Formats: sequence, C-alpha cells, structure tokens
Amino acid sequence: MTFNILKLLPFTYASKRIGIVVRKDDGESWFFMKGAHMVMTKLVANDWMDEEFAGHWEKSGRRTVERI
Repeated sequence: MTFNILKLLPFTYASKRIGIVVRKDDGESWFFMKGAHMVMTKLVANDWMDEEFAGHWEKSGRRTVERI
C-alpha cells in the first residue's frame, strides 16, 4: 500500500496527542492519532478501550495508537 500524507497534526503539551491524515491509492482517507490515555479515552469511549486500558496496556506502562 502507498499512502499520501495530507496533514500532520504535531504533538502539543496542551492537546497531549499527535495525528496524521493520509490517503491510500484507492482514495480512502484515514486519520491516525496517538496520545495520552486520559485524552484517548475521552475521544474514543467504547468497551474495548476500557478493557484494554484497565487490563494490559495501562498496567504495563504502554501507550496506544488508535484509528478513529
């Protein structure tokens, strides 16, 4: 797959996240975001996120990358 970068959203201490918007060769656009768990859980509220953070990721000190 080939991606064209459409927009970079740089990390800031205020937002506590970083993002990128890309377009695949087939024209489909994707937005990827990486951020602190307290920011991501507010943006992506679902059962999987709650379980992952409460379970493995947060306890092991890892961060997450989430496709929104």
